[in-house]
Amino acid sequence: MMEEINPYCSVARKSECLDLPPMIDESRIVEMSLAQKRVYKDLQQHLIAEIDGNVLVAQNILTKIMKLREITSGFCIGEDDRVAQFGSPKFKELESIVHDTNEQMIIWINYRWEVEKVVGTLLPHGKVGTLYGDTRDRDEEIRRFIAGETRFLVAHPQSAAHGLTFVNCNLQVYFSLSYSYEQYEQSRARTHRAGQTRSCTYIHILCRDTIDEKILDILRKKGKVQDNILELVK
Repeated sequence: MMEEINPYCSVARKSECLDLPPMIDESRIVEMSLAQKRVYKDLQQHLIAEIDGNVLVAQNILTKIMKLREITSGFCIGEDDRVAQFGSPKFKELESIVHDTNEQMIIWINYRWEVEKVVGTLLPHGKVGTLYGDTRDRDEEIRRFIAGETRFLVAHPQSAAHGLTFVNCNLQVYFSLSYSYEQYEQSRARTHRAGQTRSCTYIHILCRDTIDEKILDILRKKGKVQDNILELVK
C-alpha cells in the first residue's frame, strides 16, 4: 500500500523547514512516599486499596490505569467520590526546579485536583496563570503569560496544546502525562516554533518504578513509529 500512495505524498518536517534551536529532554525521578507505595501496590496487585477509610476500587484495567496515575500525583478518588490525599514528592521536585531558574515556565497537568495543588506550590515564587476547563478568561491568561506578567502557566493539554505560541518561554515541566502522543507532541511544540531563539527544555517529573515511567516510554515509542511512517512516504 505504501508503494501505491508514495507518489502522491509529500512530507516536510518542521526541522527541515525552520532553523530552530535544539530540544532537550530531562527526567526527574522521585521516590513515592510510604503511603503512596502502599496504596499503589495494593491497587496494582489486588485492584482494591484503602486509605483513611476511603476505599479505592479498580473494576477494570482502564480504571486501574487511571487510579495508578492519580496516586503518583498524590491523590485518588474513592468509591464515594471522596478524594483521598496523601501528598506526592512531585511537588517538592517542582519547587526544586523553580528554585533552579528565574525563567518563565509551563507546567502540564492532567487532573483538576492537580491544578489547585500545583498553583499553591508555585504562588510563593511568582504569579500563576491557568489554562484548563475551568479557566474563566482564556484569552487574558494567554496574553498575561506572553507579556511576562505571569511567571507560570499551569495548563491541561486539551486546553493549550494546539494553536498557541509561547516563544517567550523555553522551559516546560510535565507534572503528569496521558497516553495521547498527539497531545504530548503538540504541547511540546508550543515553545519550539518559529520565533524561538533559545534551546527548549522539557522536564518530566516521574515516580520511580511506576506507571509514570511506562507512559513516557510508550509516548516515545509512538513518536518513533510516527517517524518511521513519515520516512516511508518521503
